[in-house]
Amino acid sequence: MSLLLKLRGMLQRRRLETDIDEELRTHIEMRAADNKAAGMPAKEANYAARRSFGNVTLAKEDTRAMDIIGWLDTAMRDVRYAFRLLRKTPGFTAGSVLTLALGVIGTTVLLTAYNAIALRTLSVRDNKSLTVLKRELRAGGSSTEFTEEEYRNFSEHSQTLDAAIAETGYDTLLAQLPNVGQLQFAEPRPVIVKLVSENYFSVLGVKAVAGQMLPDEKHNGAEAVGILSYSSWQRRFRGDLSVLGQSVFLYGTPITIIGIAPRDFIGTGLPPVPPDMWIPLSMETRVEPSHDWVNHPDEARLRVLGRLKPETSARQAAIELTAMAQRFEGSRGMQDVTSAIDADPTAYFLEKRDPHFLAISAMLLLSFGMVLSIACANLANFFLARATARRKEMAVRRALGASRGRLVRQLLTEGVLIGLAAGAITLIISPLLCDFIWNQIQSRIVFRFSDLYIFVLRFSPNAWVIGWTMAVSIGAGMLFSLMGALHGSKDPNRALRGQAPNWPLKGSRLRVSARDLLIAAQVVFSVVLLVNAGLVGRGMARGQKVYPGFDTRQVMDIEFADIEGAGIDKAHTAEFRAELTRQLSGLPGVRGVAFADHVPLLGAGATTVTALGKTEEHAFDSQVSPGFFSVFGIKIVRGRDFTTGDEGRGTSAVIITESTARHLWPGEDALGKTVAVGETKSPVQVIGVVEDTRTVVLGRVEPVYLYFPTAANAPINDVFVRTVGEATASTGLVLNAISAINNRLTALASVHVMDDAIWFQRLPSTIGTLFAACVGGLGIFLAGVGIYGTIVYSVVQRTREIGIRIALGAGGASILRLVLLRMMRLVGVATCVGLGLAGALSHALTILPFGIGSLLLFGVSPWDPLVFVTVAAFLAVTALSAAYRPARRATEVDPMVALRCE
Repeated sequence: MSLLLKLRGMLQRRRLETDIDEELRTHIEMRAADNKAAGMPAKEANYAARRSFGNVTLAKEDTRAMDIIGWLDTAMRDVRYAFRLLRKTPGFTAGSVLTLALGVIGTTVLLTAYNAIALRTLSVRDNKSLTVLKRELRAGGSSTEFTEEEYRNFSEHSQTLDAAIAETGYDTLLAQLPNVGQLQFAEPRPVIVKLVSENYFSVLGVKAVAGQMLPDEKHNGAEAVGILSYSSWQRRFRGDLSVLGQSVFLYGTPITIIGIAPRDFIGTGLPPVPPDMWIPLSMETRVEPSHDWVNHPDEARLRVLGRLKPETSARQAAIELTAMAQRFEGSRGMQDVTSAIDADPTAYFLEKRDPHFLAISAMLLLSFGMVLSIACANLANFFLARATARRKEMAVRRALGASRGRLVRQLLTEGVLIGLAAGAITLIISPLLCDFIWNQIQSRIVFRFSDLYIFVLRFSPNAWVIGWTMAVSIGAGMLFSLMGALHGSKDPNRALRGQAPNWPLKGSRLRVSARDLLIAAQVVFSVVLLVNAGLVGRGMARGQKVYPGFDTRQVMDIEFADIEGAGIDKAHTAEFRAELTRQLSGLPGVRGVAFADHVPLLGAGATTVTALGKTEEHAFDSQVSPGFFSVFGIKIVRGRDFTTGDEGRGTSAVIITESTARHLWPGEDALGKTVAVGETKSPVQVIGVVEDTRTVVLGRVEPVYLYFPTAANAPINDVFVRTVGEATASTGLVLNAISAINNRLTALASVHVMDDAIWFQRLPSTIGTLFAACVGGLGIFLAGVGIYGTIVYSVVQRTREIGIRIALGAGGASILRLVLLRMMRLVGVATCVGLGLAGALSHALTILPFGIGSLLLFGVSPWDPLVFVTVAAFLAVTALSAAYRPARRATEVDPMVALRCE
């Protein structure tokens, strides 16, 4: 404000100065011409001429400054006047600001999520030159896993990569952590470890916040060292720097902590979960003695990343690496394995080119875009109504000499203020809403299954999201205020006579107002949004009620992280399984124990099956132990269950589902049939048929599903225990029984109730239902308020016309019928158009790729009559109630009062 006062003072002083004498100006110009003739540059000649006459002339820069000061002075007057007018109309101001804010908040939260998931980059040096290698297989599919020899080949011989690094996946190991400041170690507990190449941190350009990073040379025979992640340092050691130099014991091997990674460093992404420790790859055999990688060099287990050389493109690197991989495989006798090596950009959370992600993002953006469109239509109606109410004011101001541009600028200022207020509200609410959503995701999803994985995700608006929010808010305010300004400032003569402007429809005698067109557009957008939100919501609600076909109540799942690391090797797996079954079965309240290699609804194996005389079929499969079907309450409709003898025979026996039997042998008895499975086409005999279950996803029953007996030396992944009462009540007894067998296993055991699997499968439908409810509810609110307010104002504007009709003898019933029929005709036509567009869009949902459409609708028809009729009825009732009350009130007005209202 002080700066503005100074500028105004300068302007006033300039105005008080005496005008420059014309003769003096002439002398200055002549002196400047003499200077130019003497060879002086034009700019210096003019400057010297002014100085020679006491610099009494105003320079061009001074004139420009005066113009700027004048513009600022006018702008501030416009702002003060606009603020005063908006303060006098609190209903219009609050309605416009809140409507625009509600429309923008949804898209702001969506863009914040998209930025956090797809656009955020890794916090490493020059992340644009970092690339992830992906192998395209000739047999189909792709893989990001390479052998150690392949990694060395790329690292040492590539001419397009400046350097290459490698990392393993997340390994959950049993560790003894030091109690900082005490000469003792805590009880063994699971930690997440990543093994990385020695040059990992130096290539990424990551510096330690304390201590040092891994040296580039190998640690063959040297002391094993590790780097703590920042989150692990804070969570497990409370940020105590004395942990540096301490040792962490991994199965008896001491790992010395030499450094702590930065706060925002998560590794190389996908997903954004930093491990507890990074350990050199050369220490693999010492920290994971059960993994004999030395004798299995051909096993692909490393994710390889490379840094491109300057002025080298990813395509050039991909061409070179493809040739290198194919030559390497040829020298090892590996033919027809790799078709190409792609050099993809690194991602923080999810590849933004992922087709599933793009399809879902497009659907969400379209939904919130419709909400924003409804809000904008509301805003346009508000500004048009306000401009219509002020047409006489604008006409009088124009008659007194104000230009149309001056009036438009004044109304634009009001729109900018409304946009700024809406943007400010959005920026206040959006971070709070984002924090609430992220806290709910962590507490209800992440921590429900494991507290080991700590996601490092900044789910809050950043600079470009804030800029987008303010740009949309201010732009919408300016655009629709401009529409209202142009509408209200034209035809001042008609405005002074009290005539409302109309927009004629070409080729028709019907004259339609701008508000009518906006009401129709708003109804169309509302119908499309509400119909599709209703279809998705109804489909998701059905998904919440689907029964999987097996009983998950009173069943717990015990998952072991690294059973071999606890000293139980493959040779003793069968003995341990038998001992575990004996110990758990003897517990009070335990009704059954079973084993499987996959958790129902959380995973399944894949294989192929070929029946005699039939083509090869893709199938899902699981390896289960005897008693698995009784634990889950799956009925055996034909044949028998597996026995311990079947486990010794390997995979010569198989149990299939009823759908599999109908699919492979329609109309025949499948019991005793033989099929060939897998790449080796091993023959197996059907010994049983069980009822169908939804084992892979809740949305469908798989046509071909096979159950094989658990092999004697198969690893123990999951143990299922059925209890008499609540499964959680028996958790302590089960863990004590496991500890009695091996005290290291308790720390490696993760216990979940099987209801969690159902909950996880229903999570997409739960989120979809909430999303449809939020979008639909927001759309209903905006549509209802917008349609109601606009129609009310439209009817009120016809008070003078209604008064004339009553004065000429029209009855109240005819007036009421006139108003209602016109509004209902307009809303009815717009609703029919909207229903047609909604039907087309809902049909497009069914053809979304990757099964997204079936997941969203979940068996609900895209032309579901209940949803279409409900939406049409809602809008009809809204429009009828909006038109009825003001029309009824207008019929009761004294004609003379109505004629004087203008």
